[in-house]
Amino acid sequence: MGNFLSKESKVLLDLLANSLFEAKSTIDLENVDLEALFSEAKLQTVTATAFDSLPAAARELNSAIYDKWQMYSYSVMAKNSQQMHANLELQKLFDNLNLPICTIKGFASAYYYNKKHLRQMGDIDFIVPENRVEEYKKILDANGFECVDEAEDHDFHIGYKKNKDLYEMH
Repeated sequence: MGNFLSKESKVLLDLLANSLFEAKSTIDLENVDLEALFSEAKLQTVTATAFDSLPAAARELNSAIYDKWQMYSYSVMAKNSQQMHANLELQKLFDNLNLPICTIKGFASAYYYNKKHLRQMGDIDFIVPENRVEEYKKILDANGFECVDEAEDHDFHIGYKKNKDLYEMH
């Protein structure tokens, strides 16, 4: 059997194991292209999670990439914080009206992370009762949510935007 993973991919998996599961894997950065490692972390949307367990020795390898990765991770955490707040506001809106919603996908899976703020999120997905979609649409419209796509391209969700946050009602 051949070796299918690059050195960078193996290191990335070890970084994630350490951050997510406290695996205590030794991170060997010898012969690792830190820029390629950072690029792979971005591609897999795990930059902050991987950076969390990146050893300080990485800064000595390539301080420019280390600093860039650190700043990128901070921006991910800031966006996550904003989205967590937006999700809370959405939940409050419907709770105050005694209407059920359930957050799904990214936010739901973040529940399983021991450091939820590191899980990179893109939008807020939530599910509503199928027979009440029109009622929920009216509430969103009345509360400043702008419909950005409705069943034209996606028969499984309706996209909304409020401020800079994106939502998908399923």
